[in-house]
Amino acid sequence: MFHDFVRLAVGPREGVLTFARRWGLLHLCARHGLPRTHPPLPGSPRDTLYCQEFEVDDLHGRESISGWLRWASAMRSVAVLAADFHAGQFGSDHSDHWARLLPSREPPATRDEAAKELEDVVQLFLWYGLVMPWIDLSGPRITIRGRELFGALAVQLLLVVVQAEGLAICKACRLPFAPKRRPPARRRSYCPDCRAAKEPQKDASAAYRQ
Repeated sequence: MFHDFVRLAVGPREGVLTFARRWGLLHLCARHGLPRTHPPLPGSPRDTLYCQEFEVDDLHGRESISGWLRWASAMRSVAVLAADFHAGQFGSDHSDHWARLLPSREPPATRDEAAKELEDVVQLFLWYGLVMPWIDLSGPRITIRGRELFGALAVQLLLVVVQAEGLAICKACRLPFAPKRRPPARRRSYCPDCRAAKEPQKDASAAYRQ
């Protein structure tokens, strides 16, 4: 699901409708542009669980495509920055991604600053999605879950950023995907779409020519 969502940022706008029909709405509030599960904000107190400032015509199952693309782009930027951070490739060539996440601030100048900014952004997304631990005494076990679609996406974003088992970053499109088996460390990984487009062969040919 997460792979398909962040791919909306670089795909045709029609993909939003396809995704929404399968997984449902983000339920963005019109006043804040945030998922309606976001906690009360300064100057906007409320006594309900969900923000009641519905985006466009959410009551009738419609939302703006621009809102979806904004969140898909933001989560894609986090995933790309986190993947390169773990690979030791932190640098100034990520200014467009930082500008998307920190529109009113300068991008981090050091690796430690980048780590702190990524941690804060992911924590904010988890906060918006009401992501929290849930106890299950039948196990017993503890699970991490969020509310609604945005909460589920925030949990998967968390797994991508901490490089949890089950997710990898495609070398070609730079998007997260779930491989059939976990690739060895530092080995190039490719999602099914990029494999179908013969991206591994293109990279191998380019490396051979070098």
